[in-house]
Amino acid sequence: MSPAAEVDGTHGARVARAQVVIGVVAVVVGAVGLFLARDLELTASTGALVGWADLELKFVSYNPLGALLTVAVGVLAILAGGLRRPVVAGIGAVVSGAMALQVLLQWRVDGDNLLGATGRNLGFDLFLLFGLATTTALAQVAPRLDGRRFPAPDTADPTTGGT
Repeated sequence: MSPAAEVDGTHGARVARAQVVIGVVAVVVGAVGLFLARDLELTASTGALVGWADLELKFVSYNPLGALLTVAVGVLAILAGGLRRPVVAGIGAVVSGAMALQVLLQWRVDGDNLLGATGRNLGFDLFLLFGLATTTALAQVAPRLDGRRFPAPDTADPTTGGT
């Protein structure tokens, strides 16, 4: 199956649904970040905090560029699930991986933090990276799993290796 091939069947539908859920989470977080960072410059070194600082619930921090990239990753994930094109989710995984690297390496342009990100963003970026990379990989395997019977955990016979 080619990377751009459609994913069909029960397992493929589950993978597509997972990609849509990941995408919706990314779009919501990115849209809130974009709203909160609306008064900042595109690549402001300090981003707007998404969360509640008074309650010590500091989630992520974005400048408008970081928020737009997060929304873009979410849109790619939603498109991948909706169109059943796993390669699109793979592109989103690459973008979120680059965002995670930016947090780790603190790439800077003229001394400014490129995405307005802090270490808090790393967990969310890695969630997007591994979630989309895993669903991209599973989409390649899903067509081979359809039609196979897997025993329920409570009915599996341990003496025969679970069959």
